[in-house]
Amino acid sequence: MPIAIGLLRATGGITTEKHKNYLIAGELALDGRVRKVKGGLSMAMLARDKKYRGVIIPYENAREAAVVEGVEVVPVTNLSQCVAFLNDTLNLEPI
Repeated sequence: MPIAIGLLRATGGITTEKHKNYLIAGELALDGRVRKVKGGLSMAMLARDKKYRGVIIPYENAREAAVVEGVEVVPVTNLSQCVAFLNDTLNLEPI
């Protein structure tokens, strides 16, 4: 998913700078779904330590990452949700 977000940002598919506030992780399936990855907790801890606002991760990793205080955990189930969140057209509640 991070590579797809980078490509979309470079080609105008993502029009805001919101992506700079989040670490992004997730395995992107060919149909656009975001699959669980290892290291959700570590990703949230890194985001906290590096002063990021939060992480955008697969829904299945959200509970694990949410134990880290001071970090927004934004769960997504597909690439479209992530893009809409980054473009401020979809409000996703952090966990």
